[in-house]
Amino acid sequence: DMDPYACHSINVAILASAMGEQYGLNTGQMNNLTLAAFMHDLGRLTIPGEWTSRKDRLSPQEMEVVRQHGNWGLILLLSREEFTPQVGVLAAEHHRDLGVPTEKGSYTPDIIHKIVALADRYDLALKSPQHYWNRYRQDRLLKQIINHRGVDYDPLIVKLLVNCVGYYPVGTMVQIEDGRRGIVVRPSQVNPARPRLYMFEEEPPPAVMPDPTLNPNLNAGIMADAQPQPEEPPPVIFDMNELDETGLRHRHSIVKVLEPEDSHQIRRILDVKKEYLLSHTL
Repeated sequence: DMDPYACHSINVAILASAMGEQYGLNTGQMNNLTLAAFMHDLGRLTIPGEWTSRKDRLSPQEMEVVRQHGNWGLILLLSREEFTPQVGVLAAEHHRDLGVPTEKGSYTPDIIHKIVALADRYDLALKSPQHYWNRYRQDRLLKQIINHRGVDYDPLIVKLLVNCVGYYPVGTMVQIEDGRRGIVVRPSQVNPARPRLYMFEEEPPPAVMPDPTLNPNLNAGIMADAQPQPEEPPPVIFDMNELDETGLRHRHSIVKVLEPEDSHQIRRILDVKKEYLLSHTL
């Protein structure tokens, strides 16, 4: 298994790059963003490695050591000519509040800082409580971030994050209001909280026999001995954006995110209809 710090840096770099591309950063800005995101926690090298395997929380003294990792990252990065000063500053400031600075001349977060900082906080919050951070369920974490946009976070950066990770990521098993279960197979660009679900426990509609009049080979007798095979029915898909008969409220709503019973089981379920689920017609 990879070191959790290394995994965290990779996750932040990938997520920050996706957010930066969506924002429309140019090539030079993207290079700086990706490098800054990957190296932002370099100062963690000063934290004892055995802390990652401890079950108990860190003491106040140990937490103070952890809080200094940004300053050590700045020192380590500025000592190398390969890195620009901006990367070092981001390493030192990535845990700074993203609000408007109160003192004249104080550090002002730019777009790269805001993207790296939010990607960092998002990935940290998804980690196990084995370390010194708390674990959040992904949908609850996004709700918390969305509720604090305009106060703790730039609303535009929050929108980039939600668009990249999805309110309910593809592959998430959820339960709707009547107790039925589904798997998220396509996010919604209109409302991230209302994706499309594959209702894998629902009986699909009956198979449809192909119309021989639409097949010239059958009409010409070229395949006269071949029996037409029924078309495979499409899977049952619920669009959470669909309205009911009144047009005033949604037909279905997600009420709960379910813990995956077995990731391999979900893969097997999706594999049955993978050709349809991966098509752009869904």
